[in-house]
Amino acid sequence: MADLQNINLQLDCHSVRLRIERKNEPIYRRAADKVNEKYKTLFAHYPNKPLEELWMLTALYVAVELSQDEREKAVQPFIDKISELNEKLNAINNINEK
Repeated sequence: MADLQNINLQLDCHSVRLRIERKNEPIYRRAADKVNEKYKTLFAHYPNKPLEELWMLTALYVAVELSQDEREKAVQPFIDKISELNEKLNAINNINEK
């Protein structure tokens, strides 16, 4: 059975109580920090926007950043392999040029 715990997260002026697996607490806390950071940035840029719209923009921006991170992680192994193959080809070219 999972080791569950209750945590309270502060999202702007809202307190959110969650029951989560203990091992995931740092993930939730970092996520809340990221959401708060993005919300504060948007609020500073758009102080006259309705709060609901700011929260929607915050969710959108955080989701976009997550999608970009996932894409970069998916592509990175290919980039590494191409770099490795380029190094091997360069080594072969250097041998052939001598």
